[in-house]
Amino acid sequence: MDVQGFMGAIVRRIPGEKAAEIVRLRAGGMPPEEIAGRLGISMSTVYNYLSKHQAFADEAFLEELRAELDAFHKVYQDGNAELISVSGQARGLAQLLRKYLFMPEELTAQALLNAHWRRLDACRRPRRST
Repeated sequence: MDVQGFMGAIVRRIPGEKAAEIVRLRAGGMPPEEIAGRLGISMSTVYNYLSKHQAFADEAFLEELRAELDAFHKVYQDGNAELISVSGQARGLAQLLRKYLFMPEELTAQALLNAHWRRLDACRRPRRST
């Protein structure tokens, strides 16, 4: 079934799990062409969901983050924290989180989700100039 989308465009409705998978695969670096082929959907559907459905991006990000945190927590709880390699970007993020620790957790979480969405949004197909 199709639904009327943003600015009158037709957006093909797909199951929520598939929509979240589009965002998850794109965040993992998979090109939109491969995503469309893998999931058996059109390229326009991939681009529409990447560009118009931030909730799917947030859901996919939270699932990935939960899995990462669970894995790190298990290693840390086992007393093997030195086995976790930390990148320069992770150190930079840690500094930012410490700097803004005084802010309410919800605002910090929203800032992380917004930054993640902007990164994904930058990966979508450029708009045609008229």
